[in-house]
Amino acid sequence: MTKKYSNNLIEINFDPIEIAFEQIDSVYPALKGIQNVESNLEYLLDTTKNIDAGYLYVFLNMHPFVVAQENDRYYCVSNIRLFRIAKIVLDPKTQINCLLLRENNTEVIEKLATTDFYLSHLLFSLRSLDSGDQFCRVWQVLDDVKKEIIPEAKQLKSLSEMLNISRKKGYLKRKKQANVESKS
Repeated sequence: MTKKYSNNLIEINFDPIEIAFEQIDSVYPALKGIQNVESNLEYLLDTTKNIDAGYLYVFLNMHPFVVAQENDRYYCVSNIRLFRIAKIVLDPKTQINCLLLRENNTEVIEKLATTDFYLSHLLFSLRSLDSGDQFCRVWQVLDDVKKEIIPEAKQLKSLSEMLNISRKKGYLKRKKQANVESKS
């Protein structure tokens, strides 16, 4: 038996499209509240201009923008932070895959954008108290592709500087964890 979910977002239909990034004019105008909140949040990585454009392009294909079309203009509805980063990193002529909303209903667009923004932060954000340390520990176990994604972060020291944390903090937690594991 299939679970029946109920809300007006479940019935939304999308069409996959490929457009030049420059065709996305801006964030959908009715989403000013989300834009204001997003622009005042502090993210783990302060500067995003060091992200390799090729890896960002792949990431965009894994997490495509939802866009709404009005006349000849496209507006970003989801992944607002990613949209802002892409404006800095990508060549405007880059062809990207998006999901085009079939209907332009401002209320539905606002609910869709809020769902994306709210759940993304709840599900994917690290605990704020020691997020930089957590990320440095994660960095230590990832393969070398991490050094290509942000070439300026080839060592834990440079990553720690980008995250504004002490390099030693990541090591201290790892050593404590290693000591706990060796006692088990």
